[in-house]
Amino acid sequence: MQRRLNIVTKKQAQKLDREDQNIKRQEQRDARKNGGSITKGEQAQLNREENNVNKQRAAMEKRDAANTAAPAAAPAQATTPAGN
Repeated sequence: MQRRLNIVTKKQAQKLDREDQNIKRQEQRDARKNGGSITKGEQAQLNREENNVNKQRAAMEKRDAANTAAPAAAPAQATTPAGN
């Protein structure tokens, strides 16, 4: 089951990376369209999209950390010397 979680996580990370790249490309297109700069409205929209991707990435990392956390160590058992 753990292996399956890692595969899904990798795919989700790749999806978020693509979304991030798409946002950057959109910003470049908007800047070219407006003579090298973007409008306040476009900047606000890009910020919302970037914030959404960052929230998704943080939630994914938090979930992964919880899934991969090391289990609590078993308590050590006392040993008695032979012959007692």
